[in-house]
Amino acid sequence: MVGLVPSQITARPANIRKFVVKADHLEDLVRLWTMTRSAARFLDASVVAGLNILVAGGTQYGKMSLLNCLSSAIPCGTVTTRHLRRAGQLR
Repeated sequence: MVGLVPSQITARPANIRKFVVKADHLEDLVRLWTMTRSAARFLDASVVAGLNILVAGGTQYGKMSLLNCLSSAIPCGTVTTRHLRRAGQLR
């Protein structure tokens, strides 16, 4: 197969992501061998205590997946910036 590359790219590149494995809770990451049980307990306790957590890493390292799992540990009744944006209270 022969591919031709245009001499000048005029369009912006796009990154299409497909999430294969579904993890909604920190315990799911433990089950998938992505995280140890003690790390999951520590992060869960940190979220419940309201501590700041920095999630950093390269492209497609699972930052958003980890954030989704961390958000499941947020206690009910807690107001997040996501809720405020939806309500139009945060600009």
